[in-house]
Amino acid sequence: MDRSALMRILMRDQWFGGLPGPLRDLIVDKSTRREFAPGAPVFVTGDPPTGQFAVIEGSVKLTASNADGKQVIFGIFRAGAWFGHLAVLDEKPRFQDATAMERTRLLFLSKTAFDAIVAHEPRYALDFAQLICQHIRVAMEMWMEAISAPLPARVAQALLEISGGPQAQTRITQESLAAMIGVSRQTVNRVLKSYEKQGLIDVHYGRIVVADPRSLAALSRRM
Repeated sequence: MDRSALMRILMRDQWFGGLPGPLRDLIVDKSTRREFAPGAPVFVTGDPPTGQFAVIEGSVKLTASNADGKQVIFGIFRAGAWFGHLAVLDEKPRFQDATAMERTRLLFLSKTAFDAIVAHEPRYALDFAQLICQHIRVAMEMWMEAISAPLPARVAQALLEISGGPQAQTRITQESLAAMIGVSRQTVNRVLKSYEKQGLIDVHYGRIVVADPRSLAALSRRM
């Protein structure tokens, strides 16, 4: 993949697309590329903050486990999205697990490179902080939806977020989907069966295919 193709992917992200041109160039120039097999860890809880990542191809799941061992999904990141930046800014160990969901290619901006960019131009630290602000806003919106939206709408929204587009095969188990929403697998299963009868999705072992994203989006807006 040449530089122009890489830039087109990165520009999909609202944060990266809004950066000053010189900073975008610095990030790409000082980054390296890494590849991960399906199921391979990108980092795990407790790892040092070595740097931040952008998805070039494939997808990455961020998860954590509570005291009871229940897994919680924080998000699924696809082409253009950045993750792993919080630990770089606060210089504390990772508090999530990042796992490649399929064969995945990532752009890696090391903490050393990050520090060099900020040392070169201190005002760029505010640009990196904007990435944290963007993700906080998204997290707050998701929290509001979680406490106010009916369950069918929450399931529909989660499926749309992780599908990546029409007819996309979402490689996620019902257990993981339930963890993402914060309900039991049996509860999610009942909603999925209803959606499957309506022709909105096709459920297979270990994956869900969104067959009618437009109707699913309409359901997701029913608060």
